[in-house]
Amino acid sequence: MNQCISAIILETECSVFLISYIRIITGVRSFFENLGRRQIGCAAASAEIRRDSICTIVKNQSSGILR
Repeated sequence: MNQCISAIILETECSVFLISYIRIITGVRSFFENLGRRQIGCAAASAEIRRDSICTIVKNQSSGILR
């Protein structure tokens, strides 16, 4: 009887540990995913800015040639 109860307690502790472990892992993973998205967003934004500035330079040069 006692062994049965201790086995149940052990199982419960194990599952609680597993649940919290899984929560931690998913939390860390989502944190890194968000970080990655942010970095990708920043890279995309800077690429956009770069493209705009190149366009502006090209426009200025072409208008200079046209004159």
